[in-house]
Amino acid sequence: MNRKEIPGDDPEDDPEKENFEWYFSEKFPTNKWDKLEKLYDEYNELIEQNKSNEEILEKLTEIIKISPNETGTWRRMGSYLWRLGRSEEALEAFDRAIQLKGGNVLAWHYKGLVLLYDFEKFGESLECFEKVMKYDEKHVDARYYTAVALAGLKRKDEAIECCDEMMELAGNTSEAWARKADLLQNMNRKKKAIECYDEAIKLDRENINLWRLKYEILSELKNFQKTIECIDEILALDPDDADIQYSKGCLLIQLQRDEEAVECLMKCKDGLSRFANGMTAGADYARRQRNFGAAIKICDRALKFDKENAVALLIKTMSLVDEWSEIATAAIEAGLKHDFVRKHEAIKYCQKIIKSDLKSTNAFHHISTRLFISEQYEIAIEFCDKILQIQSYENDVRALGVKAFCLKELNKKEQSDAMMKLIPGNTPLDLIWERAEFARY
Repeated sequence: MNRKEIPGDDPEDDPEKENFEWYFSEKFPTNKWDKLEKLYDEYNELIEQNKSNEEILEKLTEIIKISPNETGTWRRMGSYLWRLGRSEEALEAFDRAIQLKGGNVLAWHYKGLVLLYDFEKFGESLECFEKVMKYDEKHVDARYYTAVALAGLKRKDEAIECCDEMMELAGNTSEAWARKADLLQNMNRKKKAIECYDEAIKLDRENINLWRLKYEILSELKNFQKTIECIDEILALDPDDADIQYSKGCLLIQLQRDEEAVECLMKCKDGLSRFANGMTAGADYARRQRNFGAAIKICDRALKFDKENAVALLIKTMSLVDEWSEIATAAIEAGLKHDFVRKHEAIKYCQKIIKSDLKSTNAFHHISTRLFISEQYEIAIEFCDKILQIQSYENDVRALGVKAFCLKELNKKEQSDAMMKLIPGNTPLDLIWERAEFARY
């Protein structure tokens, strides 16, 4: 539901139809009228041809130079200035239209919208909508935007009352219910907003935008099961929506329904607008949720289709070392020896990454620190060396620091000291992990 209207043409203030007597006035001789008529024809042609707002605005400017006292032309000028994001100039144009004709309802209405949405001047916008309703008591849009302005002024009860008046005027329509839902959502009355969207959906079940709006609120409320049900309705209307498939997969991961998540993410592996590959995006999401099993499982499915999928290889490796470091940390804190069931698999994938042409230094940093925590010092050093081959020594003190710590743990103090001397003394203390301490020594 677009909260910001784009003004259009309306015969109410058509510059060709108002004050027509100037046609016979000495101020507008026949040659000037002929020129205006030609400009109007060109203006209408630009609109019919769907030309750019800039071109249409330029034509309106030519018309105003010849006929500067037509309220409709100024109102249109304001409309196109607003479309181009020139809000201050748009307000000046609407004011000029109102000055020429105090009862120009559209000018008052769109001035109110600019003040409401571009400047959040709720009081001033409210005055504009009240002017609209003074001239047109049954103006549905003005009644709704009055409610929005009242909500902005924290006059919530009045806002809801005004919105209900809007619904009486509009009748029992899906749009009216959706508008009330939008208002309630902005007032943080999300459960009431969902009820309104349900009413809107009853009247227009095939309207996918209503389902999407309901989905957004359900997501905010973290009602996962109802959110998934809503997603399924969206997918029934648009099975190719890769973004929503991805969202469903992520929700299923949170609910630990890993098999369903994998199947869902498989469906959006192509065409996802936010990520190049829905499966690897889902795997990374699972990893960040610390659901390492799901992340590894999803990567395995991705690698089954593409053995050289570098992103899947990287995320699987990160997931393995993340899981390993968690187990190691817990064991060390408890004073116990630790073992990792996937140890050989983790080392195997680390070696694959080291031998690859990948240059993902941020991921390599992450892997090297997790390997350090897991007491896998030799392979952690290999990742540090890989980083230092890509970056210059001066630009990667973290790799130098991790390598120095690893060498110290391996009782190679001289080499460790040599590494530390390469790190500037004013380096921030960001090389601190659970079992590592940054210090010049």
